[in-house]
Amino acid sequence: MRDQRIRILNIANMNSDSGVACFLMNYLRAMDMKKFRMDFVCWDKREDNCYAEIKKMGGRVFLVTSYKKNPIRFLAEIRKIVKQGGYDIIHGHEAIMSLPALWYGKKYKVPVRIAHSHSVGMTSPVKELIASVSRHAFERYCTDVMACSKMAGDYLFGDQVFQERGQVLHNAIRTEEYAFQTEVRERLRRELGADKELVIGHVGRFNENKNHKFLVDVFEKVLEKEKDALLLLIGEGETMDDVKKQVSEKGMERQVRFLGIKKNVNEWLQAMDVFAFPSFAEGLGIVLIEAQAAGLPCCCADTIPGEAKCSENIVFLSLNEKKDVWAETLLDMRVEDRVTGTQNVRNAGYDVLEEANKLERFYVKASAR
Repeated sequence: MRDQRIRILNIANMNSDSGVACFLMNYLRAMDMKKFRMDFVCWDKREDNCYAEIKKMGGRVFLVTSYKKNPIRFLAEIRKIVKQGGYDIIHGHEAIMSLPALWYGKKYKVPVRIAHSHSVGMTSPVKELIASVSRHAFERYCTDVMACSKMAGDYLFGDQVFQERGQVLHNAIRTEEYAFQTEVRERLRRELGADKELVIGHVGRFNENKNHKFLVDVFEKVLEKEKDALLLLIGEGETMDDVKKQVSEKGMERQVRFLGIKKNVNEWLQAMDVFAFPSFAEGLGIVLIEAQAAGLPCCCADTIPGEAKCSENIVFLSLNEKKDVWAETLLDMRVEDRVTGTQNVRNAGYDVLEEANKLERFYVKASAR
């Protein structure tokens, strides 16, 4: 007997430290999985928690050959999955890497084909060029487009296409999990050995886009003005060793803590006093929403879409601004009486229970076309 659930193939590399994976898992946990079968095409061979949880929800994970290792095999495996899968919907979350599945989806008559933009920039000039010339392909092969912000939608698809067939799907969270808790804050600060120190925090994968080296330089300026300060860096990635070397050369090993990947980021946000986010480009920056829900003052680059603002306690600075200005801003933003920001985040439309219902309705309506 045919599975009566709506069959959806997601193109997304579901690393546990990926912002896209975090976004998707937040939605899946809030959706009625009796209605949907969520399958995923991934090319990272690590068997992390995302894969196991997807399978528990009744979905499948297809681990395909990396495009970089063997592009011909990558395309052949994508073709086979799309051709034989009998999918109602293809939902591509990896921008350019989703295009083959969307092309095969049109060829094999998958009725709903969605491209989803999660960024406002690429990590190299070559990728920027590919993204630019791919706009026509998205227009041709997609029935719908989505984005985490209007800026992200306009960037990848062009403002006309996004206006005609696009919609914003917020990088939403379970707001109650981030509510400020004094006892959690005190416990983790004891673990850090932090008493009255100013704790500046950052959460993000170590790559060039997240701009960790800039943040370390800014923190050096902070220490010139406030010697009792700590910088917490949560995440892992390809540039972490370089950043550790930078910290060592500056003699700041005691003040800069590399915490690795943390599954309880919601709790670690409680331990921080100020959140710093100097990315070169972000579709939105889901961790900014989480930080604001936790009541954290946030200092971020003006490359971040304005839709990330959920409270008045957030400042956008240019990356061309002097590092002294960044340091002074971080110092000035510290507040004595911390309050939770969950209601602000809900009011801004970032509660995942509401947003997941919106996505469910879209899938049901689209699959019935």
